[in-house]
Amino acid sequence: MAALDAKVKSRNDVSSLVRNYVYHLQFGKAFTTKQILKKKKLGDDQSDAIASALSRMTKRKEIIRISNGVYYRPKQSRFGRLPIETKELVAAIAKNKDATIAPAGVTAVNALGLDTQLSMVKSFIISERVRAKIDVKNVKFEYKESFKFFVSHFNVKEENTKNKALILWSAFSYLDKSGFKLYEDELKLKFRSMLEPKVQTKFISALPRSMKWISESLERKEVDERVSKS
Repeated sequence: MAALDAKVKSRNDVSSLVRNYVYHLQFGKAFTTKQILKKKKLGDDQSDAIASALSRMTKRKEIIRISNGVYYRPKQSRFGRLPIETKELVAAIAKNKDATIAPAGVTAVNALGLDTQLSMVKSFIISERVRAKIDVKNVKFEYKESFKFFVSHFNVKEENTKNKALILWSAFSYLDKSGFKLYEDELKLKFRSMLEPKVQTKFISALPRSMKWISESLERKEVDERVSKS
């Protein structure tokens, strides 16, 4: 009986810590169970108690469950709860999965200023698998083995440079060979202006075998330039 009472007390203590954590978050912030574990210095054996506490808060509509291990303390308006901002969602998913995320598809091409086409769905490419459904409308995460390969082999730590490289990779991947040819001159100019020569070399070296056509295209341009000057 004493052991049962201690267990109940322990779960109540965890529930109190979870509520304390959530109530100190700004409205509109996303968070993960991993962050609670770290912030409140709880062990993995308390994960079930944390999940139960978050489930109760979800039922009371104090928070919204986004995906497995990811939650959101919603902002309120006179019309009700506001949806999570995309930037906040991406940051939370990245933390929860310990993943790298970059804009995908048309969004990546737009980021380079090569197109103005708008997509109804905001697409992102992610370096780790997302097995659970992400319950947010018009936002899509896609895992690609080739992206994971690139991220793991592209050894650049400077955040701004890395983000530029990720957008370039994503645009190249989306356009593929046929689409690349439509924007060939612009893409090569972007590649050379956005990345320093040393980073360009690292970028090409980190490409998976299926994307070696990119390096071949860039090298062909260099040959063409030498021929035109001779």
